[in-house]
Amino acid sequence: MKLLVLLDGSEVSDHILPAVTGLVQPEMAVRLLTVSDDPKGAQAVLDQRANQLGGQGQIDTVVQQGNVVPAILEEVRSYKPTLVCASSHGRSGVARLVLGSVTSELIHRCEAPLFLAGPEFDVKGDIWKAKRVLVPVDGSPLSEQAVPLADTISRWLKVPVKIIQVITKGDMPKDGSDALESNYVAWLAKKGTWATGIGWDVYHGHPVDSILEDSREEWGTLIVMTTRGRSGMGRALGSVADSVLRHARGPLVVVHPQNI
Repeated sequence: MKLLVLLDGSEVSDHILPAVTGLVQPEMAVRLLTVSDDPKGAQAVLDQRANQLGGQGQIDTVVQQGNVVPAILEEVRSYKPTLVCASSHGRSGVARLVLGSVTSELIHRCEAPLFLAGPEFDVKGDIWKAKRVLVPVDGSPLSEQAVPLADTISRWLKVPVKIIQVITKGDMPKDGSDALESNYVAWLAKKGTWATGIGWDVYHGHPVDSILEDSREEWGTLIVMTTRGRSGMGRALGSVADSVLRHARGPLVVVHPQNI
């Protein structure tokens, strides 16, 4: 597992560091990246942030120059991280990153999933540790592509996984069968090996509200979801991820389906 952490020296970008600290294992490779026209000043900032991580993991730093998005994408291609970690302003949801208006481009073009901390990310102290992984799905193969990554992360962090399906009024089975709905998430849960535990549930209502409500049942919930799906929740899964990021109290792993 490897992390690429995007920083720019601002207080907002540093918002991701407690979550990164909670992810890092002693043997893990962690690269801190900034894109700056002031390499000397940027390097000093990265060195300071590396010290803040308390010597956890195998940390190195890189300063790139030029346009932000191409520089980040090139680093992703060469470094091949498991997750690209960053803070988001949240003013326009997933479309704003402290390094510039680049997150929407990264979601569509990045070869690795994004691990994002939004404006309501709730940090208690200097470290945020995941206690479980929450995976929203909508019944489509695209949304299900988040499940393998969730399994990988749960093994990495040694925490359980919960898969949830949120069914809007328009997507409810015509026969009103709760069993049919439950069968889908139960089947999906049973497909994995889940060494750290698995649970599932089905909700009826608004996708964003249901995801956030479940995530707030336990502090330390890491949400992993794709940016595209199908009807109902899936038709607007990108906007669902946007809203979840802006209001989630824990980090959100945003996965473009091609990333998995």
